Amino acid sequence: MADNDQAVEPGATPARPDPAAGATPGGQQTTGGATPPAGSDEGAKPDGSLGDAGREALDRERTARREADRQLAAARQRVAELEDRDKSESERTRADLERARERITELEAQESARELLELKREVAAELELPPTLAPRLEGNDRRSLKADGQKLADELKAGVPVGDLGIGRGGTAGGQTGRGPDMNQIIREAAGRG
Repeated sequence: MADNDQAVEPGATPARPDPAAGATPGGQQTTGGATPPAGSDEGAKPDGSLGDAGREALDRERTARREADRQLAAARQRVAELEDRDKSESERTRADLERARERITELEAQESARELLELKREVAAELELPPTLAPRLEGNDRRSLKADGQKLADELKAGVPVGDLGIGRGGTAGGQTGRGPDMNQIIREAAGRG
């Protein structure tokens, strides 16, 4: 069997997708959303509602995904090797250094985002805000996060609905029930009846 003629299980993702078919093995176009890394449980849902055949198919797809990710990493490594093939030793070193710098920048950005989220969680806990509101806090340092969190906590304690547009409240804007005339009162006054 040739390298390209690999046996494929029914339902499994082909090892080498047709480039003309689209961005994914099934030919679907991907959206701009991020895909969680292989092996992560982010976004995973329990498989309890699937039958045995469904779970087996899902497992095959997950295995195929991990294999595709592994092949992608190997292909990227091979592309880098081919690009470096005709370069002198100093050019190869320079290219390796540039790739390392890009990776460091990417990792630093990820770490910074994680640290900011952790800081938001700490500030939310200090202010006794629900943990689900922590990502909503705005700011880049403890002081600005605390100020925003305190403002939110004050609004919540005062009973001011945060982000309430009055939808589902019989047409009162901003959730302002009992404040000022309603539309019926305005019409009555305009008609001279009230």
